[in-house]
Amino acid sequence: MTRVMIFAATLFYAPVVAAAADGELGEYTFTFTGKPVRVYTYTPAEVTKDSPVVFVMHGTTRVAKTYRQPWIELGDKYKCHVLVPKFAREEFSSQQYHFGNVKTRQKLNPEDEWTYSSIDKIFEKYTQDHGLSAKKYNIYGHSAGGQFVHRMVLTRPDAKYNIAVAANAGSYTFPDFEIDWGYGLKGTPTDIEKLKVILQRKLVIALGDKDNDPNHRQLPRGRQANAQGAHRLARGKNFYEKGKEMAEKLGVEFNWKVKVVPGIAHSGSGMAPPAAEAMFVDK
Repeated sequence: MTRVMIFAATLFYAPVVAAAADGELGEYTFTFTGKPVRVYTYTPAEVTKDSPVVFVMHGTTRVAKTYRQPWIELGDKYKCHVLVPKFAREEFSSQQYHFGNVKTRQKLNPEDEWTYSSIDKIFEKYTQDHGLSAKKYNIYGHSAGGQFVHRMVLTRPDAKYNIAVAANAGSYTFPDFEIDWGYGLKGTPTDIEKLKVILQRKLVIALGDKDNDPNHRQLPRGRQANAQGAHRLARGKNFYEKGKEMAEKLGVEFNWKVKVVPGIAHSGSGMAPPAAEAMFVDK
């Protein structure tokens, strides 16, 4: 069994605020299942057709432009295309964004209708339209975006991501077949063989060490969410441990990691620099 390290960052990460310098800000509309998804982009001046692509997933406030802001400087630093899709609340409910529209009540929806499937489609269209050679993307999500990212990982083992970073999620879907979908995998197409693949793919659970408020106004407090831990920091660590337990049980290499970031509470901009490091620097 490969030894997996839990990374604790040693630097304080201040939120990054930047304006576009020589790069280009853009936006366009992508249609998914008949609904508009506004995609906000940033293209650094130095990118080429071989440059990487990074998706940034917003939180429950759905403010995609705000989530793009810290990635302007990071896009310049790491020379990557940045795409921030907005799943507006008017078009995509929490069930359709946080939980990906995998199920409607007890009915399993077709995978093409899962909101998680939209990311591959946006990526394919964007790379084709811009003549890019990238075959995979990196993806970062914070808060509700962290819920989106890790649930995409748990349900789409063939998704075209390279490294996925789920930061400060309020609740998790544990790799547990005894717990119903939303908080476990029961009732989904993910089975043992698919889970083996999922556990071997690169997922970073990024956690601010100050995101430990059990009374945070946006923290999910339902029975199943509370069972995962008192706050986001605890829930993220418990999710990682369950993944590790399942990898050992199934006898597969475990490529998930925890990255604990000192000095950061529930901040999407504060978690952005360490997320970029997880994608481009950490080994």
